[in-house]
Amino acid sequence: LLCTLPRMAYPADDRGSYAKQLRRLQELRQQAESSGPLVDLLSSMMAPSGIETCAAEREPPSGAEEDDAEALAKLQQQGLAAEQAGEVLAQIKQADAVEDCDAESGEEPDVESLLESVRRWVHDRGNSQVVDTNEALRDFNLKVRFQGHERTTPPEHLAAVLEVLCEESCRQPDAAIWKQPVTVARRVQGSLSKWASMLDSLYSRCDALTRAELLVSAVARGAAGAPEVFIVGFLMALREELDITDEDLLTGCRAASQSKAMQAFIAFLEDEEDGSEQDNG
Repeated sequence: LLCTLPRMAYPADDRGSYAKQLRRLQELRQQAESSGPLVDLLSSMMAPSGIETCAAEREPPSGAEEDDAEALAKLQQQGLAAEQAGEVLAQIKQADAVEDCDAESGEEPDVESLLESVRRWVHDRGNSQVVDTNEALRDFNLKVRFQGHERTTPPEHLAAVLEVLCEESCRQPDAAIWKQPVTVARRVQGSLSKWASMLDSLYSRCDALTRAELLVSAVARGAAGAPEVFIVGFLMALREELDITDEDLLTGCRAASQSKAMQAFIAFLEDEEDGSEQDNG
């Protein structure tokens, strides 16, 4: 090996260089018999002869840059601007590094649930007078979805936002005196209206066969522990603010628990549906 490798590195007509290199190899081989392993011998052989090597040039690229470019493209396809996509990618890498550190130390990472993330996000945006749909969805993706909830879906997003909005309505200082569904609807409609466009967008991305039931269930969870009039009142406000048909709302309400307030609301929706059919006829 020591005698044949240099011959491959020199042209056939460069006999002087080859002879010089061969003599150098013979000297080093004698040293190797008493002083070191073959790897060290080959390393010392390359340096004096002026032959330089570069590991980065010999090895193929790691592909990290290609992976980053692909990830950025996917983030931008989901509605993020280039700057936001870069910020999200950096945060994802940071989160991955923390997870790797936790895995090595044996500690379980502290992961925030989707509902907790949405609750924090809604609270942070609470002072906004109007929620622009496109801007809100980009901000939602940046601060909620891509913070550990990348695999969540629009139905889950819709349910979480509705549940949080209903929770906040039930915590209003004077909520205890809201005794009628119409009172609840009137009091929450103002704050709900600024979210209507975003909620409509999420609602349109859900399965038409199940979205109404999902909507009613989310409101019921948000009003857990409150009187039934809160659920019905919140649904009445959604009926006014969202692009949802009475037929869809009926489907969702019929699948929910049948309290007296809910039964009255179902009867009201049925009457509205009958009147609409008569008008069309």
